[in-house]
Amino acid sequence: MLRDQIILRLKQICDRYDEISALLSDNEIINNPERYTKITKEYSDIKDIVSLFKTYEDLQEQAKEVKAMLVDDELQELAKAESIDIEQQLKELSRSLLIKLLPKDPTDQCDIYLEIRAGTGGEEAALFALDMAKMYQNYIQKKRWQVSVVSQTESHYGGYKEI
Repeated sequence: MLRDQIILRLKQICDRYDEISALLSDNEIINNPERYTKITKEYSDIKDIVSLFKTYEDLQEQAKEVKAMLVDDELQELAKAESIDIEQQLKELSRSLLIKLLPKDPTDQCDIYLEIRAGTGGEEAALFALDMAKMYQNYIQKKRWQVSVVSQTESHYGGYKEI
C-alpha cells in the first residue's frame, strides 16, 4: 500500500490537474500559444497518474465495504475472496503509481543519430557494418521506435562503408 507522504503527493497532483483543467478553458491561456502548449503538456503528463489514483481511491473504498461485510456470516466467504482480489489490485495499482511518480528523464523525447562506419579490414569490415546496422534496426523495431536511414554508402559485396 502507499505511504501517507505518497498519497499526499498524489492528492497535490490531482489538485494541480483540476487547476489545469480550469486553466485550459481560460481565453487568456488559449490565446497564448506558448503557455497553452506548456499547460497542455503538463496536463497530458499527469492525466494517467490522476486516473490511476482515482481508481486506487475507489478500490480503497471497496476494500472498506468488503471488510464491513466480513462480519456477516452469510457473506463472509464471498467477502474474503473479494478482499483478496481487491488487495491484489491495490498492490498492482500501488506499483504502477510509484513507477509513474518517478522523475522523467529529460532526454526521453530526444532523437538520436547513429553512424556506423566500416573500419580497416576492407570487405569484411563492410559486412560487419551491415550486420551492426541490421542488429540496431531489429532492436529499434522490437522497441517499436521509428528508424530512418539518412544516408548510406554500400560496398562492392553488399556491406556498408558507412550508414
